[in-house]
Amino acid sequence: MDVGAGNGHIEGQIVPLIPGINFIIQDQPSNREGAEKIIEDKELVACVQYQPHPRSEEHTSELQSPPLS
Repeated sequence: MDVGAGNGHIEGQIVPLIPGINFIIQDQPSNREGAEKIIEDKELVACVQYQPHPRSEEHTSELQSPPLS
C-alpha cells in the first residue's frame, strides 16, 4: 500500500521490475483520474488499484493555514 501516492507514477515504474507485486494506491480523491489513466495506460489493472484515502476529506481543513491574529 502506498498512502499519499499521488497518481501512482512510482508504481508504474516498480511493477514491471518485480513480477507478482501488487499495490493499492491511496490518495486524495482529486488524484483518482490521473492514477486510473496511468494504471490503464501502463496495463497495470491486474496489480495496481486506486482507492481514495478514507480520511483525506477530514484532513483538508488541517492543511489550511491558521488565521493570522
